[in-house]
Amino acid sequence: MFVTDDDKDDWWWSIESQGRKKLGPRPELVEEIKREAGVERFHIYSSEQFLEFADTHLKVKVSKDSITQVAESKEEARRIIRRSSEFLNQGYVASRAVHRWLLKQFSQSQIIENERGFPDFIVDLESGGKIGVEVLTVRGTFALMPSRLEKIFRGHFEITSGRLQRCLFVLVLVDDPNEERTIQMIRSRLREIPPAVEIQIGRLVGDQEHDTDFLPLHRIV
Repeated sequence: MFVTDDDKDDWWWSIESQGRKKLGPRPELVEEIKREAGVERFHIYSSEQFLEFADTHLKVKVSKDSITQVAESKEEARRIIRRSSEFLNQGYVASRAVHRWLLKQFSQSQIIENERGFPDFIVDLESGGKIGVEVLTVRGTFALMPSRLEKIFRGHFEITSGRLQRCLFVLVLVDDPNEERTIQMIRSRLREIPPAVEIQIGRLVGDQEHDTDFLPLHRIV
């Protein structure tokens, strides 16, 4: 018996009948576990199904409220995962848009994508020296979280160690209905930034799936 809330299509045998209905494990999965592990009887249930069957067949007292709570918890987890996935996708879109913006800003220099993690891009200036560019996708006061502020001092360390000449942090505001207020809050928190560190605040414009551009709004030096 396998209890899982994973919704993989290659696990579940399901039909469409006023929404998706799970009937049990796919026949191919049953055959595979029998062939590979010698399991003659294999069942797969979601959390709610397991509690319902336990109440019916195992004579275990499971309240309807417990089943409802499990379903609600799963749905909340799915919402969190969806939001996280959307935020990660927005981070990728923002990074591509900032890259295109950098190509325009430093048309005579080479833009290198840094595979080591920090910073995201390195501008290899034609005149000599390097500028590190870190892209941070932020939602409102999320921009002020300590983990974000620590990166600024990481940039200062890269400068003082001689690896970078300057460090530019590009804060991309996402779904912010009050950009001016957010910018003011960021400015008040970042009144004193290390030398040679700059903050560029902006947002995305255009179709986020195709032709997204980065629009600068405010710069802190």
